[in-house]
Amino acid sequence: MLNEFKTDLLKKYTYVVYADYDEIIYYPGGFDALLGSNQEYYTTRGYEVVQNRKMEGAIDWNRPILEQRKYWYRCESFDKSLITKTDFTWAMGNHSICRQKVVEKMRRTGNGMEAGVASRRVENIVLKPKFVPDLVLLHLHKVDYNHALALHASHANKKSSATNGGFHNFFDGKEFEGWYKEAENKLVKMPDKLRLAGI
Repeated sequence: MLNEFKTDLLKKYTYVVYADYDEIIYYPGGFDALLGSNQEYYTTRGYEVVQNRKMEGAIDWNRPILEQRKYWYRCESFDKSLITKTDFTWAMGNHSICRQKVVEKMRRTGNGMEAGVASRRVENIVLKPKFVPDLVLLHLHKVDYNHALALHASHANKKSSATNGGFHNFFDGKEFEGWYKEAENKLVKMPDKLRLAGI
């Protein structure tokens, strides 16, 4: 559905930007400055913003998030190509992109001449990321412990319907606590310049 929607939007607009509800895409000069370089697509560098429970209280959703959160860790799985002016296919979760290529094998005659198409198949060609300095994706799934816990509790009874790659969204109890502590153990302080951006 997202891929079809993107294809339709690209018929009307120069660029399409996509983000999940728990993601913020940030570029210091704003999107106009970013898109001035006129790349086919742009890949974010992903960071998980996490509540450091030893030093930070519950989030107040009425205040800027980075005013209340000072810690993150680098998370390559959120290196996503989410800004594009070219049509490609996002894989599940938008974590990678590809283009389809039709590969034909020609039938040959006894003297080596081509005599039509013997077979045809479609291959998915994975596209390489196109990074730009300072273009980041902030993933907010763990930005508040209690919020994440409540979200997971609401998903717990749907665990049997988990899709490939999304099982972490169904952790609860001790499994959730271990998953969250693992994130806290990776935390480093984020740069002050980002925290002052008003996000």
